[in-house]
Amino acid sequence: MPTLKQTLSYLILGQKGGANRIRIIDLLADRPYNLNQLAEIMEVNYRTVRHHIDVLVKAELASSSKAGGAGEVYYLTPQMESNMVMFNEIVRKQTDMTAAPGFFHNVVEQTNHSIIIMDENSEVFFWNKASEELYGWTDEEVQGKPSPIFTDEKTLDDLLEKVGSGGKVVNVQAEAQSKSGERLDVKLSFECVEDENGESVGCSILSEDITLRKKVEDELVQSADLYRSLFESSPDILYVLDPEGTILDVNPETVAKLGYTKEELVGKHLPEVFSPESQKIFMEKFPILLEKGHSEASVELVRKDGSRIPVECKASAARNEKGEIEKIVVSERSVKEE
Repeated sequence: MPTLKQTLSYLILGQKGGANRIRIIDLLADRPYNLNQLAEIMEVNYRTVRHHIDVLVKAELASSSKAGGAGEVYYLTPQMESNMVMFNEIVRKQTDMTAAPGFFHNVVEQTNHSIIIMDENSEVFFWNKASEELYGWTDEEVQGKPSPIFTDEKTLDDLLEKVGSGGKVVNVQAEAQSKSGERLDVKLSFECVEDENGESVGCSILSEDITLRKKVEDELVQSADLYRSLFESSPDILYVLDPEGTILDVNPETVAKLGYTKEELVGKHLPEVFSPESQKIFMEKFPILLEKGHSEASVELVRKDGSRIPVECKASAARNEKGEIEKIVVSERSVKEE
């Protein structure tokens, strides 16, 4: 359970609206107030005060007279009253930090992610150093203008529509452009920016360049397609096994040579298609395969009709980043033409 200091720090330093909560606590420290009185003194709307009071009540920092309606007033809990020294120290910290020149500017300038903030007219009014490095435009070039990073206006319009009022869109992939005209694959997070009254005043765009990652992913897909094509067209009998030796996949040549359907083979333990003598060889060789990552043997396969095929068998294991065997590829070639 969080301590009072942790709760106060979170509600004042760690959340938007901390300044309003400070004012409410200061006012309630002098005397009880109802919501309308607080809204009038603070010059904010009733809904804003209601929200912050509910947060303070939930945190057991404020309490209600339970009178209900216009007569309901709020006051600080005994726990809060007895810890005003701690409260004032946290407020001092918040004031010292945020009052420092360029505090928020320095925070967002130090991040490696591009941060762009646009006003309610979708015009840029903040563009950090990472944005300049990623997209090429300087802050002076984009200030007061629509964001130039999108290749067409529809992309921005669609994202703004998804965000709506008070919403956000996280980690959506899109195509952007740099000043030089280079196309970039980026991951975007859009969020509506609201004032203390909950009114939308613009939106923030956090973007990350994933161009290289996307290129690698595309190349991996192409490689997978290539290997799949080779697997399907190979004249050898091919199986893909799990680390226990269960068949996960077979190529068309395996189906043609053994007389089973693919569905009949997938799920079998590989020795089930071996002769009894070859099953013994499998039991001897499989532990060596798991240890060394490769193995060879001469074995005899048994077709569905009971006839046999002598083959030269080679197996190799594919490991993951942790060095664990994920799959085993087995190729078998007939000793003599049939």
